[in-house]
Amino acid sequence: MKVQFVYVPKYSRPLYGKMLLGTNIPLGILSLAAYLRKSQPDLQLDLVDGTTTSYHQTLSRIVSFAPDVLCLSYTTMEAMSAYRLIKEVRSKLAQVSIVVGGPHATALPEEALQRAGADVVGIGEGEVTLNEIIALLRTTGKLEADSLAKIAGIAFRQGERVVKTSPRAYVHDLDSLPWPARDLIDIHDYQGWPFFRQKPQTNVLWSRGCPFHCSFCANPVWRTGGIRYRIRSAQSVADELEALVQQFGIREVFDNGDEFNTNLGASIDICREVARRKLGVVWKACVRARPITDELAKAMAEAGCWFVYLGIESGNQATLDGIGKHITLDDVLEACKILKKYNINVFGLFMLNNVWEESGELMFEDADQSEKTLRFAKHLMVAGLIDYIGWSQTAPYPGSKLYDIAHRHNLIPSYLQGNWDAWQRAVWLSQVLKLPGLSIKEQMRVRLQGARISAWAAYRDSGDIRHLVRYYLSSALRLLAADFGLSETLARWRLGAR
Repeated sequence: MKVQFVYVPKYSRPLYGKMLLGTNIPLGILSLAAYLRKSQPDLQLDLVDGTTTSYHQTLSRIVSFAPDVLCLSYTTMEAMSAYRLIKEVRSKLAQVSIVVGGPHATALPEEALQRAGADVVGIGEGEVTLNEIIALLRTTGKLEADSLAKIAGIAFRQGERVVKTSPRAYVHDLDSLPWPARDLIDIHDYQGWPFFRQKPQTNVLWSRGCPFHCSFCANPVWRTGGIRYRIRSAQSVADELEALVQQFGIREVFDNGDEFNTNLGASIDICREVARRKLGVVWKACVRARPITDELAKAMAEAGCWFVYLGIESGNQATLDGIGKHITLDDVLEACKILKKYNINVFGLFMLNNVWEESGELMFEDADQSEKTLRFAKHLMVAGLIDYIGWSQTAPYPGSKLYDIAHRHNLIPSYLQGNWDAWQRAVWLSQVLKLPGLSIKEQMRVRLQGARISAWAAYRDSGDIRHLVRYYLSSALRLLAADFGLSETLARWRLGAR
C-alpha cells in the first residue's frame, strides 16, 4: 500500500511569506510517517512539504505517486488550498482515500468533510489514529462507517450526518515514539530560523502541549486527549541531538515546543545531559515568564542555549489576567533579568488589542492600552532586558477561546467568515477583528507606533538604515490613507471582499 503525506502549500504565495519558506522541517507529518513505518514497515511512503514547493508541483507529485491513502496536514492559512487540492486530486485519482489533520481540521472537522469531501478527519494527536485507519484499509479495503466508529479521535460522514468518535488519548510516554522520519526529506533544503549562531540548523520537538489555556492560543491538537503537557526524557533528547550531529552535521536546533520551562526538573535534566555530552550544538527555545529560575537559566546557558522567545503579550496587568496568561509584569521583569544574567538573548513577543470576556461581557484593549504595551516593550529594550521585539494584532484563530468570543460578539466581518484566503490577507493587514468604538484610524496609529519600535530595534541590531527608511515611507502612505478615510475601503478591496 502507498501512503503519501503532504503539508499543504498555499495556492498563491503572499510576498510577505517568502522569507519563511523552507524555514522548519514539517515535524508533524514526519512524526506520523515515522510511527506508521515502525508499525507497518512494508508500506511505501512518500512526503511532500508545501513550504518548499508550489501548489501545482505538489498536485503533480501526488498524481505521479498515485497514493492509496493521501494524508494532508494544514493550518487555517492553508485551509482553502487544502479544499481545492482535495477536489483536484479526486478528479484525477478517484479511488484515493483522503485523511486530513492538523490544527484547523481539529478545530473545524465538519468543514473538511462538508466543503471538501475528505474521507476522515483526524482530531488531535495523530500517530496511533492514523495507524489504525491504515490498518483498517489494509484489512477491509474500504472505510465503512461501522468500522470507523471504533477508531477514537476521528470524524467522518455517515450519509448527511457528521459523526465524531470518542477522543483519542495522548501518547503519555513521548520516548516511545520514533524520531521524525527525516530521511523522507532533504534536511539541508531548510534554511532554519532567521536568528542563528551556527549552521546548519534544524528544528526539534522536546515536549508536546501546554497546561495553560490562554484565550488567544489556537492549537487545539494538544487539548483533545487528556493530560495536556508531556516532555521527553533527557536521555531521549540528547540521543536525538547526537544523532543529528552525526548523521546530518547539525550544529544548532530550535525546540518547537510551546514552552521549555513548564516542568523545571525535567528541563534542567535535559540541559545537564546535553551539556555533559559536549556535542558542540547550540539551541533556541520558547519560554514562559514563570517559572524562570537562576538554576534553570544557568543550566540552559551551560547546555548551549543562547536565544529564547518570551511570550509577554501585554504591558497591562488587567489584560494578562483577562486572557489567562497567569503571569505578572513583575514576572516578566524578573525573568528577563535572570536570562540576561546568563547572556541569553530574549525576543519579546507582544500582541495589540487583546480581547477577552469577563462574566460574559466583552473586554478588549483600546488604543491607549495597546500604546501602553508598546511603551512597556520599548522600556524593556532600552533597559537591555530584551534584545528583539515582535508584535502582532490579535487575531481569532479557530480552536481558540478567542475565536468563540469573537463569534459571540459579532467581531468578525461577514466577508471573512469561512473565507480563509481572505482571512490570511486580513491577518497580515491587521483587519480581522472589528472592535466596537475602535476606529481603523486609531488601530492604524497604534500599528505605526509598533512598526516604528520594530524598525528601531532592527536598526539597532543590524545598523542597516534601510529598516528606518522603509518604516517612514510606509508610514507616510498609511497615514495618508487613514486621513482620507481610505483604510477600510482599501483593506476590503485587498481582501477580495464581495
